[in-house]
Amino acid sequence: MSTQFVILLVMGFVSFSSQHVVDNTTSISNIFFNDFLPTLNADCLRVYLYGLYLCGSADRYDNTLEHFSSVLGLSQDDVISAFTFLQDKELVQILNLKPIEVKYLPLRRGMGKVRLYKKGKWDEFNAQIQAIIEGRQITPSEFADYYTLIESMHIQPDALLLIAKYCTDLKGKNVGSSYVQTVAKNWAYQGVKTIEAVQEKLEQDRVDTNVVVSVLKALGVKRSPEAEDFDLYAKWRKDMGFSDEVI
Repeated sequence: MSTQFVILLVMGFVSFSSQHVVDNTTSISNIFFNDFLPTLNADCLRVYLYGLYLCGSADRYDNTLEHFSSVLGLSQDDVISAFTFLQDKELVQILNLKPIEVKYLPLRRGMGKVRLYKKGKWDEFNAQIQAIIEGRQITPSEFADYYTLIESMHIQPDALLLIAKYCTDLKGKNVGSSYVQTVAKNWAYQGVKTIEAVQEKLEQDRVDTNVVVSVLKALGVKRSPEAEDFDLYAKWRKDMGFSDEVI
């Protein structure tokens, strides 16, 4: 048994801070519903609630990042990104990253407000992404999610704008914020974070279009290729070494 596993087994991946009173139920304060829920996207909400549940038995064997990721169907990087956002909201505190250890903090009135940025910092970005996603009004919480994505994953704002344009070409001018963020996160994990890297990936996807269309046709899928189709094809081809004929 590795040292890391022993630490996780004893301490738990997530646990309450010492100010919390633990009982046999998973209690959610009304402060959470009033001050936090409106500002959290779906993944952050799921991560927070499942982590809260695990905090009730912080020493259980499955209180690990690996199990956490598997249960929610999220990558480990996505889980860590969600906890990073939750830390910005002062809901949790990340004590260590390797091995990761997260403490849940008690809720207090007045927490969970939208993070304040220097006046004018995001004005140009806001105008540009709203011009791209012109089919609907982007909400303040969605804008905040984009800022967090840029800062936490070190994506160039111009790169995110190009990704948003790509997503609107696929899904229409009213594309959802969650789809844009998912594509941006997946590409960031592949190292695609600059406008040059995004342009290079888009060009590669264009080159791969005919092959991906053939794969979808072989699967009986009639729709046009989407971002995840190209990512899966690249994984099969580059990471697993399959030829086009085998795929």
